[in-house]
Amino acid sequence: TDLFIDNFGVRNVLACPIPTNLNATNISSADATINWDAAAGASSYVVEYGVKGFAQGTGAPIGSTSTASFVASGLNAATQYDFYVGSICGTDTVYNGPVSAFTLCPNVFATPYFTDFEVIAGNFPATGAFANCWTLEPAINASYKFTGQNTPYYGWQTGAKYDHTTGLDGGKYARVDANNSGTDASIIGGPFDLSSLTKPSVGFYYHMYGGEIGALSVDVSLDNMTWDNDIVRIEGQQQLNELEPWSLQEVGLSEYVNDTVYVRFRATYGSGSKGAIGIDDISVRELTNCLPPQGLGASNITTTSANLDWSTFY
Repeated sequence: TDLFIDNFGVRNVLACPIPTNLNATNISSADATINWDAAAGASSYVVEYGVKGFAQGTGAPIGSTSTASFVASGLNAATQYDFYVGSICGTDTVYNGPVSAFTLCPNVFATPYFTDFEVIAGNFPATGAFANCWTLEPAINASYKFTGQNTPYYGWQTGAKYDHTTGLDGGKYARVDANNSGTDASIIGGPFDLSSLTKPSVGFYYHMYGGEIGALSVDVSLDNMTWDNDIVRIEGQQQLNELEPWSLQEVGLSEYVNDTVYVRFRATYGSGSKGAIGIDDISVRELTNCLPPQGLGASNITTTSANLDWSTFY
C-alpha cells in the first residue's frame, strides 16, 4: 500500500476562522437566502455579491449581520449571482466563497430589459427552454431548431465562429441548427411590461452566414397565441464569413405602448444545412435610432400598377 503526503506544514491556527458550508436556498426571481455554518470566534459576518464572475471587492457589500443567514433581495430575474461570506473577528475579516444562486424566471419581465446567452448550456436544452427564460419551438432535438452554441463554432461554410457578447472562446449564443430540415424554428421571450417605456423597441444582434439561409423574422403577441408576424424580416445570407461582425437590428414597438407583449424570433428554413442563424444580446428598451419603414409589402399587382404598404414606427 502506497501513502503520499504533500504540502505539509506547521502553521498557526487562523485567529478568525472562515464561515463554512455556504449554500443558497429559497431562490425566487428577485430573492435568495444565503446560509452558512457559524464560525467560532466570529463576532459577525459580512456578505458581498454580484453577477457571476465579478471581482471580489467590486460587488455589493452588505452591512454586518450577527446571524449565519442573509436574504439578498432586489435581484434581477434569470441571473446568476456569486456570494462571498466573511467572518469578522475584531479588525480581521476572512472570506469564503463564492456560492452561486440562479434567480428564477418572473411572471412578467420589467423593462428596460437585456439578456445575453452566457448563462445557457452550449447545447439543446432538454427542458425546451434556455436558462435565460427564452423558450424554444419546436422543443424537439431532431428537427430544424434553435440550440445553444458554445464558441468557437466550426460550421461547414455557415455560422458565426464567436458570440457577440464576448467575441472569445467560451462565449455562447443562440443558433439555428439547420442540419435537419423543417419549416420554422423560434425562440420566445416575455411577457415584457412596456408601460415604463415611451418609445419601446426590441434590439438584437444577428449573424447570418451561409448560402442556404432562409429568413429571420421578429413577431409580437399580446397573449403568446395570436401573433403579428414579420414586423421585421431579414432574408438570406447577410455575413460573408464566420468572422464578419454581427449586425444590430432595432425594431420599433409604437403600436404596443403600455402593453405587455411576447417577442418571437422566428427562423424560416432555407434550402440546406448551410443555414445557421445566430442571435445574441437581446434588449427591450427605449428606441435609440430613427428607423426606416418596416413590414414592406405589395398587393393588387398588375402589369402597370401595384399597391405598396408598410408599417410606420415613430
